[in-house]
Amino acid sequence: MSRRPAKLQRVLSVSLMITVSSLYCLVPGTYAQTGSRASGELTVSGRVMINGTAAISGATIFSDTSIKTSANSGAIVDIARVGRLELGPESEMLIRFSNGTLGGNLAAGQVVASTPQGVNVSIATREGTAVADGREASVMTVDVTCGNTRVYSTRGEARVSSGSKLQSVAAGHEVTVGQASPTTCKRIATDHPLPKWVWFAIPAILLPIILVAVTHSGPKPGDITVSGFRP
Repeated sequence: MSRRPAKLQRVLSVSLMITVSSLYCLVPGTYAQTGSRASGELTVSGRVMINGTAAISGATIFSDTSIKTSANSGAIVDIARVGRLELGPESEMLIRFSNGTLGGNLAAGQVVASTPQGVNVSIATREGTAVADGREASVMTVDVTCGNTRVYSTRGEARVSSGSKLQSVAAGHEVTVGQASPTTCKRIATDHPLPKWVWFAIPAILLPIILVAVTHSGPKPGDITVSGFRP
């Protein structure tokens, strides 16, 4: 009779050890999974809201976060090894990112997505989706300020899909899809910087004109000829 309780006690002890060992194995795995979740750091200027709450610079941002900027304000989200999102004034976007993707849904305003090689970009708007496949580093501007969707590529090649239509956007070019608002609107910022040679050509063209204007004070009496006679 005394052997059975002792045997039962040994069985319970072994079972308890196995259970505790299993928990120790699971907990580090859980922490490792949480620690590997991509996150970004927020930098704001002016009044910015994240998920309906006022935001400050230095806040940690995770995927599926809604960011909204007001007039004369902006927000930057830096995600290590993934890229950067820059929202202009009066912009609203639900951002999504992981260790290999960056993008989200742009509802208003403008966003500039900058990514290194190996990161896919996908930004959806009401009219379509702008994507970059990650084969090269890319800098892409998506603008819905005027009601339609304008996609401009500063670096790398992008594509814009709208319904069954797919358009390529080479670096230095833009594509517009959808119907612009009938009211007069102004884009948040221009993304077409002048080529470097223009900045050298402008002084070269203007300098001779300025010199002529400064040194030339008009004709002298001796320089005027009327009917073949000098006055």
